[in-house]
Amino acid sequence: MVLTPPATLGGRLYHGGRCRKPFEPLATMPLTLLYRPTLLGLLLTSALTLADDMERGYDPSATHPDPTNGAIVLMDGRLSHPADATAAQWPAGKHLAGRHFKAGSGWWALACQDTCTLTATQLSLRHLKHPTYDGPSMPGQYLSWSPLPYQLDQPDAATSSNAVLLALFKPKPAQVALKLAPGPVKTWLHQGMDAYPVSQKKGTGSETVRIKLDKGIATIVPILADEPERHGETNQPTESLLELRAYGRKQNLGVVTFGIDGGMPLLAKSYLHWAGDLDGDGRLDLLLDQDQARGKLVLYLSSLAQAGELVGEAGAFNYIAPDDPGC
Repeated sequence: MVLTPPATLGGRLYHGGRCRKPFEPLATMPLTLLYRPTLLGLLLTSALTLADDMERGYDPSATHPDPTNGAIVLMDGRLSHPADATAAQWPAGKHLAGRHFKAGSGWWALACQDTCTLTATQLSLRHLKHPTYDGPSMPGQYLSWSPLPYQLDQPDAATSSNAVLLALFKPKPAQVALKLAPGPVKTWLHQGMDAYPVSQKKGTGSETVRIKLDKGIATIVPILADEPERHGETNQPTESLLELRAYGRKQNLGVVTFGIDGGMPLLAKSYLHWAGDLDGDGRLDLLLDQDQARGKLVLYLSSLAQAGELVGEAGAFNYIAPDDPGC
């Protein structure tokens, strides 16, 4: 006898062409099923699992939201090794929920040591289920890139020098045309530096960063939100606007979130990861972290600026893992 596992559709169980609600009384089931203990056990187990998942509002077949957005597929450079013991020997990479990415070429690594360089690299994929906070594992992918400069895919490379992998990205040719070449990339400030030139507004502790361009000066100024949120007894602001000032103009770059604690000074090296010229037009491009709690990396290019803007958003990486408790 061949047993066919029950299928589910719309909250009901299907078996042999017959629909049954998950908790249909046994008395209403065909008597023939009562004489098939293996099949009956399979039906009851599937029903209880389905009901438990539905009660939590969790669909184990669903994909996680795509963490990337824009004309450039962007990833932050924070790589780690898999927590899965069977995959511990894999190269350093990123374990993401969902199935959004395809292996292949066209990727670039932006990394800095004393200077910053671009390296053409290739994405490899492995299927690795991702844990969730209070439910069963869901589909996931483990992403790794090779080659990487300064051996940054090795576990001790980042701690043995000041080399830092800032971002991995892939332009979508149909949306943006970038003339990229391996080698040095024009850079004014980057996170591998010991310090940035900064100033502080009295009483806030937040830092304005000063970028000395080839011609002129640019600044990024944190401006505290007008309405603070109450956290415990501090009643401190938890958000700040970043204002870019360059070439005699100003542009609001949007909100930077401080994180769950609130009231923390916004330090320049925490929000500005890189300032340089990626698109080759001689004007300022930026790589910013706009969520101090979990990380939201945004790439701004001067060549994508709209009327009245200094830079335009080219790509963003904004990912909250399904096993993140949220606090």
